[in-house]
Amino acid sequence: MTEQPEKQGTPMWFELQDEKFRCIPKLAASVLIAHERAMSAEGAGRGMVVLAELDNYLRKALLPEEYVRYRTFADDPAREIEIEDIGFAVMDLHARYLARPTKRPSDSPDGPGSTGDTSTDSSPSEDSTSTPSPAETPEGS
Repeated sequence: MTEQPEKQGTPMWFELQDEKFRCIPKLAASVLIAHERAMSAEGAGRGMVVLAELDNYLRKALLPEEYVRYRTFADDPAREIEIEDIGFAVMDLHARYLARPTKRPSDSPDGPGSTGDTSTDSSPSEDSTSTPSPAETPEGS
């Protein structure tokens, strides 16, 4: 597959049988997590879970008009698209979404902050520790 730009905000795409379909630039974390969960499903119903997730993922990743174009393309019996082809295309797209840089706002400047006077003695002083009197212990009751 062709190298995809990694710059955040740049449109994404995926390729199926040399046809490119445009995707939204950033996919919600919940979609990425749901995809990971579905792909790691186990048991007798795993195949149906995976099939449903592939379509769900593309429905959320593709631009709306591209999803319609993709469905027409994929549903064309003359194209003979295998589920593995769709799976590999989604896997590649998913990996590129995960590899995109994220930008988090910072509430503080870089480097250590100044909080004023701090204590360097983390253990309590002898005066602040107390030993229970015999009357406070179970034996002294």
